[in-house]
Amino acid sequence: DEAHVVVAEKEEGDGQNYGEDEEDEDEDEDQLEWMLGFVEAPEDGAELLRHRFPSKVGGRPAWLDPVHLPSASQLTCGATGRPLDFLLQVYAPVETVPAAFHRTLFVFTSPEGDSVAKTGAVRVFRCQLDRENQFYGPEPAGEEDKAPPPLPATLAGAVDDRWRVAEAEVAVAEGRQPGELSGVPLFPENEIVVEPEADAVTGATKDGIDEEVKKLMQQYKAAKDSGEALSEEELPADILSTVEASVTDDRQRFATFTAPG
Repeated sequence: DEAHVVVAEKEEGDGQNYGEDEEDEDEDEDQLEWMLGFVEAPEDGAELLRHRFPSKVGGRPAWLDPVHLPSASQLTCGATGRPLDFLLQVYAPVETVPAAFHRTLFVFTSPEGDSVAKTGAVRVFRCQLDRENQFYGPEPAGEEDKAPPPLPATLAGAVDDRWRVAEAEVAVAEGRQPGELSGVPLFPENEIVVEPEADAVTGATKDGIDEEVKKLMQQYKAAKDSGEALSEEELPADILSTVEASVTDDRQRFATFTAPG
């Protein structure tokens, strides 16, 4: 039942490896479903406690495994030697992997902003659990479960957590502010709401519209160059509706914003 914890460091030069496979990588990326995260203020701080398996930025870590935590050395900035700050966490379970039924990625960053590009200044930890584990039931917690399941005394006493998350959980579950329990600096806490990218939803339909728009615009440009272009009022209705359907809300707002008064 023990959680699996993996640490990865941001190394200098990450993202600079442009090689012969660049085209193939682009093709693979086109087949991925991209998920977008939006930061929103939580309606209830208790919704960001660990038994809700949150994605969030700031505040204290909502440890997936509240006992087997990263060590003090792992949570030390490799560039400055100072303790790392908690930045965010993302709940990212893998449905096809039983051992990753619950999986969360935790991101910690250097307390010195000008050092984040250096080796060891940003660290990412992955923690995962089976569905059957010692910390959570196999079914989602009910609305009445404001606090995570309490830890057995034998386990709670062994936890060395500089954020003192267990104490903060009790305060938040009771509707109180946890206050300065640990003296550790915290970023403002907000929920990360994850949604599929719009293009992933419209997919093939959007691709088909884009190709049709390109074809129509080429025809219009050819007619314009020959002096035969039609005004907007004279364009066929099906052409106008196809073009309008391809315009995103952002583009429509921008067009309205930039239109002459």
